Amino acid sequence: QFRMIIGTDENEEITTKFPMVPTECAAKTGDVLTFDFHREIHYIQKNEGISNKDFRIVLKVHHCVYPKWATPFGLLLGWLSTRYNMAFRSLFLYTINPNSLWERFSAFNVVFWTVVVEQLEAKLGYSNIGYLLTLGLMGYFIDYKIFLIGTSFVHYLRYINTYYHREGCAYGNFKRDALIYKTLALTQLAFWYTHSVTKGFTDIQNHGIGIVDAAMVVGGYALSAYTTAQLGVDGTYFGIELGFVKATKNYVQKFPYGVIPHPMILSQCVAMCGFYKHEAFRAAWPYLVPAHVCLYLTHMVQEHFDIYAAKYSQKNIKAA
Repeated sequence: QFRMIIGTDENEEITTKFPMVPTECAAKTGDVLTFDFHREIHYIQKNEGISNKDFRIVLKVHHCVYPKWATPFGLLLGWLSTRYNMAFRSLFLYTINPNSLWERFSAFNVVFWTVVVEQLEAKLGYSNIGYLLTLGLMGYFIDYKIFLIGTSFVHYLRYINTYYHREGCAYGNFKRDALIYKTLALTQLAFWYTHSVTKGFTDIQNHGIGIVDAAMVVGGYALSAYTTAQLGVDGTYFGIELGFVKATKNYVQKFPYGVIPHPMILSQCVAMCGFYKHEAFRAAWPYLVPAHVCLYLTHMVQEHFDIYAAKYSQKNIKAA
């Protein structure tokens, strides 16, 4: 379900903002903004010090796009979206200047639930919520490994796909998803490592973790955290490659950069190999760490040789 905002005047006072992209536009004559009405966070903001000469007038056009095989669902979604939009618009107008106790209560709920819905999308994403709930049910009723596999490697695929395609990336969504799935992956990795080496948390004293194992894990993740601090979150998550950070690709030259190649990736691989050194963990989860490392190294090769779609499209154009 999409909404189009079509500018019909010389508006400069009101800007429509899309924080998860991020981008913004003060729609005026000739401007057309199209976005996912139900999932794309958007709001309007007054530009201080600028006033329109007349009322701001925009045309809002809603349309639903669906494949032919999903016609019943598409028609239902279109009908529900129309009813929702009409009902919520009426509620908004009803509570815009609340006077009675009921109107103030209604106004509070409009604002409160708008914030709740916005924060759920910004921090988790409804697609992720649906995906995780589905995997959670499958993991509970069928096999936990479905949840483990379905959540442990998503962030690598997001890295590889985003680095390769680049164009049209909703940067806020990408960072949100990468952090969610990386957190899930490392949390499960740490949990099952601890579970394995302590025999199901029944023998904490005799864990058998060696000094080298601990040094690899602690040192690897400490170095990774240090490199992240040097690059910043946006620099870490392809902000330069995607055009959101105005800097050259190798703008950080302090240690470990310039000394260790791809220090963030290699340090995390070392840390995961530190987990893998423990015999009990290898026996319980023989393929978990190798899968992590293989996917991370695949992305490292992609970064090292700077493999992305537009690069090869440009080469083909020049060759032609």
